[in-house]
Amino acid sequence: MAQSEEWKSMQLELKRLVIPDLRKTGFTGSFPHFRRTRGNKTELISFLSHNQYGGGFEVGASVIFPDAFGTPASNLFYPDKPIDPKKLMWCDGRIRNSLSSPLYDGVFYYADVYCMNIQSISQTHETHSLKVYIAVTPKHPYLAEELKSNPSCQLVQKADSGIYTRVAGDVVRQMPKLLSWFDTIQSYNDLLAFKNRKATGNAPSQQQ
Repeated sequence: MAQSEEWKSMQLELKRLVIPDLRKTGFTGSFPHFRRTRGNKTELISFLSHNQYGGGFEVGASVIFPDAFGTPASNLFYPDKPIDPKKLMWCDGRIRNSLSSPLYDGVFYYADVYCMNIQSISQTHETHSLKVYIAVTPKHPYLAEELKSNPSCQLVQKADSGIYTRVAGDVVRQMPKLLSWFDTIQSYNDLLAFKNRKATGNAPSQQQ
């Protein structure tokens, strides 16, 4: 799939403001996948541009234990699949983490963003409100018109020429929390504990 000009511009700012600091901490690789080996583990970070409407990305993380290859304790999604340590990516990990944006459901958006308020009624007749964020890129002008005419939608972010620098700055400010998470994962049991905390809602807000 061809990359949009907007995503290319976002990548340039990430490479300028974020990646140099990652390399200083020992991460190697090329955008969008980076890896670092410390002791018995390989730590992985990927920049994931896969939002449905474009204009947004997430920062994924996982940890692999190569010494446990062939067993679930490796945390490999396919434990028996041969691996090249130099080609490992975030998606190779079964238990994963991500860096959350402080805004908009954890996604880093570099486009216009609309918030849609959706209300639903449960079987117990309780009313629940849900906020859904939708990015609108220049390739989807019709979507913007639809959202503007929807009374339940509100424009919450307007993209301008400085949006890429601001978003990259948000990643820079949040990244230390993800790097600290790597420090807490010293074994597969630590990953299992993290997974359990997520399931019970006790994981820190920056660790999804």
